[in-house]
Amino acid sequence: MQTATEQNKKTNQSFKHTLARAGIRIPLILWSIVVLYPLAWMIVGAFKSNAEIYASPWGLPETWNIQNFADAWVNYEIGSAFLNSFLVTGGGTLLTIALALPTSYALERLRFYGRMPLYYMYIAAMLIPVVLGWIPLFFILGNLNLLDSLLGLTIVYAVSQVPFSVFILTGFMSSFPKELEESAAIDGLSPYGTLWKVVTLLRCRESLRCRL
Repeated sequence: MQTATEQNKKTNQSFKHTLARAGIRIPLILWSIVVLYPLAWMIVGAFKSNAEIYASPWGLPETWNIQNFADAWVNYEIGSAFLNSFLVTGGGTLLTIALALPTSYALERLRFYGRMPLYYMYIAAMLIPVVLGWIPLFFILGNLNLLDSLLGLTIVYAVSQVPFSVFILTGFMSSFPKELEESAAIDGLSPYGTLWKVVTLLRCRESLRCRL
């Protein structure tokens, strides 16, 4: 039989464990509330009229009006805004990958003069505030006739994410075994073919296997 001392010890350990879990979960719950509450307020406010928003901004709507969504779609061209966001996001993502993937592969696998200073330049670019580039970007896009265009916005978004993407993908490349790349080179694959067929496709296949 357990003695009173052992029981007290187990009780204290259980209490400490519960307290530690509470110390972790309570801040996460509070932070979740802080993040989710504005979203909930925005969704509820979408069903209110303008008068209800000003009269009772924190209360529930008296009548749940879905006409606001139809008015926003028809009068304010929300569908066009969604399409533009999709095109800019998709195009920016593809362009970022097209620029960052070969760069990170070269920085990790190839040995050339100035490789590390170039890598450190990408790391340093992550620390530059984006706001510092707004004025020169405006003049550059103006000279290229890309102001107020989806193409110009896509290029700006893509280029601004290249340093961070190079930083992440370089670590990804370092985890890939060199033996597979050497085997691909023996089979006659070019560096770009090795990058695409070996590194990218096999890594995606491994990710799918891990998920399954």
